[in-house]
Amino acid sequence: MYRATPYISLCLLLACRLLQGQVIEEHVDFDRPEAWAMAYFTAAGLMQGNEPPQSLQPGQWALGFDVSNIPELSREERTVGFNGIKEENMNKAPFIARPLLHYGITNRVSLTASYVPPVEIFDRLETHLAALYVNWKVWSGESFYLNLRGGGQWSEAKGDFTCPAEIAGIMDPEINPYGCEEPSHDTFLSLTGTVELTAGYHLPTKWPISTYLSAAYTYADLEFKVDAHWAGGVEDRRQLYADGGIWTFGAGLKAEVTDRIHASLTLVHAPLDVRRPPDYGVENDSLTYVRLAVHLLL
Repeated sequence: MYRATPYISLCLLLACRLLQGQVIEEHVDFDRPEAWAMAYFTAAGLMQGNEPPQSLQPGQWALGFDVSNIPELSREERTVGFNGIKEENMNKAPFIARPLLHYGITNRVSLTASYVPPVEIFDRLETHLAALYVNWKVWSGESFYLNLRGGGQWSEAKGDFTCPAEIAGIMDPEINPYGCEEPSHDTFLSLTGTVELTAGYHLPTKWPISTYLSAAYTYADLEFKVDAHWAGGVEDRRQLYADGGIWTFGAGLKAEVTDRIHASLTLVHAPLDVRRPPDYGVENDSLTYVRLAVHLLL
């Protein structure tokens, strides 16, 4: 299930033994497999397309909720550890969901906030998230509109990513090649700043429906902390850091279901580069997912 060649496993474990008790910090290139994995899940958690209702008035509040799928990664895509030779436990959650809160400041400016407390929704996965965005209606006409938004997000995920509970303690080199003795307690942290531009068109239909395109640039500061115990009492305390830019593009529909209930459906695409063994040439392994958001004007 989680395999690596015995020779490579032995060398890596010997290296961990020599560095026993030390916290090893390493800054990795943004297209290295470990950084690609961090960028992948960072992009999946961004708030693209989560604008407030267009009819939000100054001093008015709106509640929202969004949910988006997380595509399942193949075994090749999960093999990111140690620069692309160790399979990791990355298919932890099939979707991301969060509440939203909007507040109108002026006719053109509003705020959007989101907060998810540290809760364990899926088995051995605890997530924590906080985000704040400023929304600006740049231009609004009878048929077209243009919006700009900017903001930041902090997120944390804790789980058994490097040593899953399913194989921990099973001393079979075919199943557990690194001999992890117990489930790991790893932590993934991301801090992002995003600028997003959205252009929309009000469809000439009986119902108030609009279609839109968006493009966003995100600067991401990422960190992954390993906390694993391997055979022979070896403690792995590596900390990996990466930072770089993530482009995301969206296309979708917005509809006013009623005067107070608005909904949007967005298809999001994030092109991501990665260098995988054996030749470590640059290849594109992108993320594409769907987000559904519902808003209630108060």
